[in-house]
Amino acid sequence: MCGIAGVIGDPSQDVLEKMLVATRHRGPDDNGIFIDKNASIGMNRLAIQDVSSAGHQPMISVDERFVIIFNGEVYNFKEERALLEKQGIEFNSSTDTEVVLKLYVHYGKDSLKRLRGMFAFAIWDRKQQSMFAARDHLGIKPFLYSVADKGLIFCSELKGLLASDRISRKINQAAMAEYFLSGYINQPKTIIEGVQALLPGHSLEWKNGKVKTERYWSILDNPPTVLPSYQEAVEEIRALTIASIKEEMISDVPLGVFLSGGLDSSVVVAAMKAAGASKIESFSIGFGGEANEIDETNEARLAAKYYGTNHNQISISSKEAANEFSSMVHSFDQPTLDAYNTYFVSKYAKNKVTVALSGLGGDEFFGGYGFHRRHMNDSQKRKPQVYYKLLEQGAKLLQSRGRLYQSLINRSLDRSIAGQYSKVHQNLTPHDYKQLIRNNKLSKMDLTKSILDEAIRLDAPAIKDVFQRISLIDFQSWMGNCLLRDSDSVSMQNSLELRVPLIDIRLAHYVFHLPWHFKFDKKNLHKTRVVTYASGQIKRLLSDAFKEELPSSLFENTKKGFSMPVKTWLESEYFREKVDSIFLDNMNPIFCSSYLRKIYCDWKEKGVGYKKIWGILVFEEWCRINKLH
Repeated sequence: MCGIAGVIGDPSQDVLEKMLVATRHRGPDDNGIFIDKNASIGMNRLAIQDVSSAGHQPMISVDERFVIIFNGEVYNFKEERALLEKQGIEFNSSTDTEVVLKLYVHYGKDSLKRLRGMFAFAIWDRKQQSMFAARDHLGIKPFLYSVADKGLIFCSELKGLLASDRISRKINQAAMAEYFLSGYINQPKTIIEGVQALLPGHSLEWKNGKVKTERYWSILDNPPTVLPSYQEAVEEIRALTIASIKEEMISDVPLGVFLSGGLDSSVVVAAMKAAGASKIESFSIGFGGEANEIDETNEARLAAKYYGTNHNQISISSKEAANEFSSMVHSFDQPTLDAYNTYFVSKYAKNKVTVALSGLGGDEFFGGYGFHRRHMNDSQKRKPQVYYKLLEQGAKLLQSRGRLYQSLINRSLDRSIAGQYSKVHQNLTPHDYKQLIRNNKLSKMDLTKSILDEAIRLDAPAIKDVFQRISLIDFQSWMGNCLLRDSDSVSMQNSLELRVPLIDIRLAHYVFHLPWHFKFDKKNLHKTRVVTYASGQIKRLLSDAFKEELPSSLFENTKKGFSMPVKTWLESEYFREKVDSIFLDNMNPIFCSSYLRKIYCDWKEKGVGYKKIWGILVFEEWCRINKLH
């Protein structure tokens, strides 16, 4: 696990070192640089596999033609190494980095088809004076870059690019709108103008001063020709999950697990036990009685006792949250309304382990959100989805026709999957945004149009299964643009490698292509608003795959979710000064002071809009830390 960086076309050791210093937290164990005529590349290493000096990067091929910098883990590297050794290829280390390098030397870009894991890497070709880079299938590891007249600059984090002084510090207006409207920014955009993210499942090539990106994988690829029975699917999910866990437990440094006591984290621990784990360090957080409705410490303790883990628990009070606020926001690579829970548990876990497993991804692919259940229930009653797709397409064709366009947008978004999804995550409304942002260049219609475009793109008209369409939206937006990005940045800020075995590429692809009625019990889908794991309303497949190894108490619990008591924090005395300074004494020229006060008064006097308060507070702090005003 590392942080990687590079300056291509117009290399500079000074610029490279600035980026590496800014991202030192990603790899405090080692660092290295390589300088060539048209390239300067480097890395910070967090040693996980082969902690010896043999794992040092940049790593150079035997013929000295290729140089690699690698971030992440390839879980099937031992299998691929064995195949290469049968062909007479020798190795000097026991790292996955060397395997990736020699796979590329042997297979070129087709080597991507052989990799399974989480990764972002760049390989410099000294002979061709070109670079090949790639990001893993699901986008677990980041790769950010900016193209300029003189070349290309890239890094694992935006922090590094900002430190380079080679990019503008100008805020991307469209990205800022997305943050305030939904709480996250859609890839490939970033909050900084001129910087973009390499999309999941894509590669990048720089040659002769030109940049080319190419998709090498999609979750829609290779759908099954024959569907299994429900019981066959349950058995395969169990097998794939245990296999994923077994691979992701491989580590030469201490390893633990985040255990909330919910289904996903309990399945991870159950699979760890099934894969042969004996002594397990587990970690959870609570709130000291300040937010009992979302506190899962009791559930976590019961699960830890059931599985016999060495359980570690920390309680976060409003005072502690306020004291950590700046450090927490600093860990965000971009403004976000998520990741606070992962920040705290990562910081705590780092005291004992260097690697932690997480149940992230279980909700997105197995159907764990209330939104999923409600939409699946509604979809059985509504007009066919094709009706609303036609409305969306009509709206797109008439996007310059004023009121008619607006009317069609409203009707299509109200009923489309992506439209409803956008409302689930909505923070500010387009009206709020127009009033809040001074000198805003985006009209209300522009804001709505961006939502529509995203809806059309994400709804994937070719997919007939309704829940597959919902899963695709989760994967391409909420999970990819928020959960994975934020989990990486806040865990790596604490020099902790976070692994997500429930979105192993084999498991994710298999579950995605199963029919929706495998994932939800049709009989109980509509019966009650109280969601329990026993009802089959959510994550039915995952529950059934491990029901014999899960505590019976789990099936009696309602789903809470791994969240933080932001509302309670803001209402405490410890956040009062921070909030008042932003909303009453605002000096940021981005915001309209009068509308800031309106949002503040609505919250104080009516008790509404705390998410708006938090979103603005985080954005302001993030901009201050990164010197963007």
